[in-house]
Amino acid sequence: MVQNYERGAVHGQPAAFHGWKHDSTLGDEYEDVERRSVDPKTKAVAPGPKRRDGGFVKRCPEVVTVPNSVEYRRALSDLSLWPADQATAQEAGVPFDPCFGGEEELAKHAAPAPRKSLSPAPVAEKA
Repeated sequence: MVQNYERGAVHGQPAAFHGWKHDSTLGDEYEDVERRSVDPKTKAVAPGPKRRDGGFVKRCPEVVTVPNSVEYRRALSDLSLWPADQATAQEAGVPFDPCFGGEEELAKHAAPAPRKSLSPAPVAEKA
């Protein structure tokens, strides 16, 4: 899941993710204990309203244009986000596959190997 950094999370609302929609009807039901009310005369506690955590539901595959920012380049490099063209892949330093089909193909696409650091050549020991 790649967070939608442009939309961001609004106070009290779940974060937004590209290709996913929040469904507040999902999840286990619980009592919102912070919203319990107390009768001042009898000191009886009335239960709080019932709520659900909700969950994310995947939408149909969608093509999204995102800005060239460090967050999205990181998502490209860890293959959470797929480059739609050769130029984007080259800019991010990841391989481009025009036939890539989504999550079900991630097993075929290993993450790129980390760049090797240059180390000095080994020195032969004198006998």
